[in-house]
Amino acid sequence: IRDRPRYPLCIGVFDEKKRCLIKKSIVVIDDRLPGEGELVQHSNFTFYEDRQTHAMHIEYSRLGQNPDYRWQGDAVRITLEEE
Repeated sequence: IRDRPRYPLCIGVFDEKKRCLIKKSIVVIDDRLPGEGELVQHSNFTFYEDRQTHAMHIEYSRLGQNPDYRWQGDAVRITLEEE
């Protein structure tokens, strides 16, 4: 299948001048858990910034966690804030 794998879910800083990701900035946000198969997808995500706090919110689904229910999975919301 052409669009796999869909893990790990990563985030990084984009260099607008070079038009590429800065390799050292890439961080894994979520990956397969022990026992999960290769059909796990971190997919259908939404990414937005809170206008007041500037925190970044990422919402996505973890499809395929249970191989018997390939198109079901947990909904996840992660908030990234500056330290």
